[in-house]
Amino acid sequence: MNGFVKVLFVAAVAYGGYDQYQKHYAVKPKSEVAWQSFSLDSVDVNVMFPKKPRIERHNVDGLDVEWQGVRFGSADYSLAVMHNLDFNIDDAYPHALTNKGAKLVSKTYVMVDGHYGYEFKLDFGQRQVTQRMIDFYDVLVTQTAIYPEADSDDAARFLDSLAL
Repeated sequence: MNGFVKVLFVAAVAYGGYDQYQKHYAVKPKSEVAWQSFSLDSVDVNVMFPKKPRIERHNVDGLDVEWQGVRFGSADYSLAVMHNLDFNIDDAYPHALTNKGAKLVSKTYVMVDGHYGYEFKLDFGQRQVTQRMIDFYDVLVTQTAIYPEADSDDAARFLDSLAL
């Protein structure tokens, strides 16, 4: 009987350990988040965020900058517009990210609602970056998603939601 209790105890410990292992490494479903559309105050630009974004407005050397951004899980999503910018879209390049160590993977011409620009894909260590720079009349629209590979579906949702 004593041997049976020991075997039963070992079996219970083994099962409990296996169960905890499965729970720890199981793919957990993402909670359903109702992404909502948010617009900028200064121009008619809309994008969807998973939660209410933080908003900042600055004036840098005569350039009015409006920025919205949110951190969701381990991803960062942002939208910025720069007014009064003497800028040619063909000169667009993600200098701020490459200066921080991101490596440019590709540069692609894009059209969003009839407005042209470029989409940059960068490798930023453990995270991927997709940044779009779009010429929208007299405004430069910059949409940026910084995300781990596991969040690529949410990043695509954010990028595809841009409406000009």
